[in-house]
Amino acid sequence: MIFYRPVGTKEFQLIAKSGFKCFPPRLPEQPIFYPVLSQEYATEITSNWNVKYNDDHVGYVTRFEVDDEFVRKYEPHTVGASYHRELWIPAEALEEFNNHIIGTISVIEVFGVLFKASSTTERINVIEQVVFTVLKPLGFKKFGRTLHRFVSEDISQVINFQCGQAYRDETNLMWINTGIRVPESFERCFCPSNTETHYPEYKCNIRSRFGIIASKDIQKEKTFDLNGDLKQITKEILQELTSDVIPVFEILSSREAILAHRREYPWFDTMNRHLILLEEAMIYGRAGNLEKARELFETYYSGALKDCKQPGHIRYLDDLRGKLRL
Repeated sequence: MIFYRPVGTKEFQLIAKSGFKCFPPRLPEQPIFYPVLSQEYATEITSNWNVKYNDDHVGYVTRFEVDDEFVRKYEPHTVGASYHRELWIPAEALEEFNNHIIGTISVIEVFGVLFKASSTTERINVIEQVVFTVLKPLGFKKFGRTLHRFVSEDISQVINFQCGQAYRDETNLMWINTGIRVPESFERCFCPSNTETHYPEYKCNIRSRFGIIASKDIQKEKTFDLNGDLKQITKEILQELTSDVIPVFEILSSREAILAHRREYPWFDTMNRHLILLEEAMIYGRAGNLEKARELFETYYSGALKDCKQPGHIRYLDDLRGKLRL
């Protein structure tokens, strides 16, 4: 069954910190957890309560699914108009309720004074602020138009806001890029040096764009027109971020997981999928498994020889084999 819940920024950040998997425990003065059964009701609460009374005057509407069989034991209550229907979950039962959430909690609406921005720069800043609100509890830091975090000590995960070029008269356009950087895979060596505070998206080896990720279609990258409805643009971005991007970031957060699951997410990997074997060889080489690294390198090399469209790439691989002593 589908439910909705209006939340303020503080609760929203705690949901984000969980990887959008659960709602935070209730406070002592909050004995009941109230998920509602209609988006209209959740929107009404958010705009009439969260936006008016929260310190930052911002509110979010979340959407999530709960196992039908579990939720049947809670009777819906109508507390006003016919669409004012909600469940009353005792605070002590919230953990069990969370355990029966299917998939992730997504954000479908955002309300607040922040959407009064007018200039292109102000509008990008608003979008970036909202996205950073989601990602900051997950360990992301802001560096200009790039949001970055390290996982497993040295693997970078990146969200980048790319604006159109002035000479093309595209300053009103924006794309959102994603990246995952495994140092040895990007640097093509077994002993990489990770010395920067953050790495840009173009220095990632697993890369994609919003639109492609949500649609799972490499032909459908999304171009956002900043002259459009800012609230609707932000809503679309948050939906993709919370439903499609963050869950994959959480999965591909270690070398072991990248080796095991990278191929399951081709829409997250639009630039270098043809290099997977080579990049996996680097991971095994860093781990000291030279036999496996050599096997993967030779398999990739054989495929490149058969292709024979880029003789310069073969020369590069010959030099790389010597450097790596394979």
